[in-house]
Amino acid sequence: MRIAVTGATGMLGREIMLEGEHRGHEMVGFERNRWDVTQPEQAVYWVKTVAPDTLINCAGIVPARLPGVSEGEMVEVNALAPFYLAAACRFFDTHLLQISTDCVFDGARDLNFPWLPYDIPNATDVYGRSKALGELVVGPGATVVRTSFIGPAHGLWRWYTEHEGPVEGWANARWSGQTVDTVASYLLGMAETGPDAFGPIVHLATSMPTTKAEVLLALQAELGGPIVHLMTTPVINRWMLPDETIELPSLTREDIARLAARE
Repeated sequence: MRIAVTGATGMLGREIMLEGEHRGHEMVGFERNRWDVTQPEQAVYWVKTVAPDTLINCAGIVPARLPGVSEGEMVEVNALAPFYLAAACRFFDTHLLQISTDCVFDGARDLNFPWLPYDIPNATDVYGRSKALGELVVGPGATVVRTSFIGPAHGLWRWYTEHEGPVEGWANARWSGQTVDTVASYLLGMAETGPDAFGPIVHLATSMPTTKAEVLLALQAELGGPIVHLMTTPVINRWMLPDETIELPSLTREDIARLAARE
């Protein structure tokens, strides 16, 4: 099948491209200098020209990775662009997988209770709110996928490996993500299966959460690195209950070792 990926040079987009090619799909990747997702006419042009069976929208702005970005730019890419993509995909009969995040929730829920697919997003920051607005594309031919992942390119993994001196491991920061290659593989499985197999909003997550402390300890065990001091604060709940039709396997040290071995 033909699969298009926006944000194809980002960490998740790159993994989807590699895994898709490995599976024998025709993969068409786009970075911003080729397809500016904030321009509606480009959405129409590229979806019509490429005619993909599925478009996986990995394009997004995370403030931590682009510290100079304005709130307006974040809203354009995270909130408005998905509507342009969804409209073009519906017109040309392309399935849209809109990648969202656990950050649409504020993390303040009791640690014993996960976030559910039908919970209303309640983020208080601009990033979380902009991603939540992008989820409103949900509807015929468009599936919103909330997920989270780690990998060497950025985020927690890179912060840990580049950090000098002891780090704080948050033992009460719950999380239900996986490695980026695993998430990419499951997203391609969703594309191959088609939209009818899933609900409108899917939590691509593990059924049992881990903690940020456990992730850091796993990174330390597999990669070496700074000492991890366990901290009971802050308390943050990013545990999402997975969709009944698809569930990520629990994160293990073997997952981290496998991905680290590729670097």
